[in-house]
Amino acid sequence: MLFQTRAQQRAFCIRALLSFFAIFAGSFLLGRFSTAEVDNILGNTNYNGISQAPIADDVALPSSSFLRVQRNRFLGFSRSLLDPKTTAPRTKNTVTIYITKESYHHAIRTNDSDDFVFNPALSIFKTDILQRYGTGKVQYIIREHTECNLDCNVENGAALQQEPCLAVTRHIIKDMKCDIHQLKCNYPQCKTMVTNDEMCARVGDAFDARLYYTSESKPESGYLPLGPRLDSWKSLKEMANLKSPQFFIMPSSKRKFAFNAVFSQRTNRARQELASAIEKNGPTSKLPVYASMTERELDDERRYALNTDDYIEVLLDSIFTLSPAGHNPECYRIFEAVESGSIPVFSRGDLYGARHPNPQNRKALGDAAHPCKDALVDWYEAPVVVLDSWDDLYPTMERLLGDPEALDEMQDRLRVWYDDYMRGVVSKFEDFMLNSTKSPGASEIEIPVDSPPTFKRT
Repeated sequence: MLFQTRAQQRAFCIRALLSFFAIFAGSFLLGRFSTAEVDNILGNTNYNGISQAPIADDVALPSSSFLRVQRNRFLGFSRSLLDPKTTAPRTKNTVTIYITKESYHHAIRTNDSDDFVFNPALSIFKTDILQRYGTGKVQYIIREHTECNLDCNVENGAALQQEPCLAVTRHIIKDMKCDIHQLKCNYPQCKTMVTNDEMCARVGDAFDARLYYTSESKPESGYLPLGPRLDSWKSLKEMANLKSPQFFIMPSSKRKFAFNAVFSQRTNRARQELASAIEKNGPTSKLPVYASMTERELDDERRYALNTDDYIEVLLDSIFTLSPAGHNPECYRIFEAVESGSIPVFSRGDLYGARHPNPQNRKALGDAAHPCKDALVDWYEAPVVVLDSWDDLYPTMERLLGDPEALDEMQDRLRVWYDDYMRGVVSKFEDFMLNSTKSPGASEIEIPVDSPPTFKRT
């Protein structure tokens, strides 16, 4: 660059030095300020697309450990801006996921056509969870309603698949037409996954990956969490889009309901015990509670007698969300609650899978443990509420609500923990998919394999 006078040259150098100092000071301050201080300085911020209101000046920060949590929370916000996948081009690996027709619920079958109802267990592939919590090194191509023919006449191109791929089928207790043999026969180049296996009946089969974790799976097996249901995720996302930037996920201390209890009682006997505890203590308690506890399983369109938007509104306005185990200790409600800023509440027996759900046709099982051993092992150290029994619900809630500051701290710590957990499990799944090693096929065919709403606090 040419300068006509020395004065212009000096002015340019001074401006350059000032710009460099401003960038350095800004980077230093981001690492030194707590989230509360940053929020107060910046006013409304944005975290993964949802606005946050500034924290009041008079909010006390209880400890240095809380400051670290708050700083981590802000760094988590910054991570979405600094993540390499959003700031720089990166070589991506393509993973194709084949979701077979048998993975869906059959609603109507006629001689001319099959009509399918969406299987909520497939939500993890239809929401933004894999992208949002991924490393950025994998892009997914989802192919739905693919074939799983009895004669293994592959027409889906999977036999020629050179890039990593996953073939998905659904566990069915009786007449599972697309079992492990058919799946591997139709998709010889792909790894395989089974969904809907809430009782871990397919652990002995040679599936490479599964939904619903159990420690009895092979160490090299792949796993994905349920995540939020597709309808709930859509509802939360639509609320954020429609109301943004006026859409806030409120801090725990500002929420209307102490807790919500939204569940069907039929899927687990412990849920009946919880419903009894609420019905017994509710009339004499002053706690504001939202309860919708049906005595039967409702279809997907009338879930818990609430439409999905109302259900999400309840989660957004609840400090805690009761998470009794259903057929499996892991349920969509856990993820929906955390994504909405509500803290899950477990009973110790449900969290540790100490009891079989024992539906009416399994009374003989008595107090046997859940067949999916350690189903929620990753949540043992999460900053959630764990009760010795549901009889402790009301005394525990009354005690916790007596310290609003601690509620907000727990909410923040849960967000940080959840973000790290989801990033870790999705990253591990990416590594699993990019590793070309597959488990031995159930069929005799051997073909060589060539070698993105979210939470915020106001």
